[in-house]
Amino acid sequence: MLNEFDAAMQHLDEKYEWLGAPQAYISLKHEGDKVIVFERAGLLFVFNFHASVSTSLFSVLVYVEWIV
Repeated sequence: MLNEFDAAMQHLDEKYEWLGAPQAYISLKHEGDKVIVFERAGLLFVFNFHASVSTSLFSVLVYVEWIV
C-alpha cells in the first residue's frame, strides 16, 4: 500500500511539479486527529495519519482566483 502511495505522489509531481514549488502553506494541523492540510503549487493536500480513525468532517477554506 505504501508503494502505491509513493507511486501516486511521484505521478502527481510529474504532472504538476509540486515538489519543486515554493514551500507549502499549512492550512490546518491537528495533532490529536493526526490530520494535516496544506497547499502547494496550486494543489490542496489533505492527509490523515491516524492509525485507526477516519476523519471526514474538517472544513478547509481555500482561495480561488476567478477569471471572467
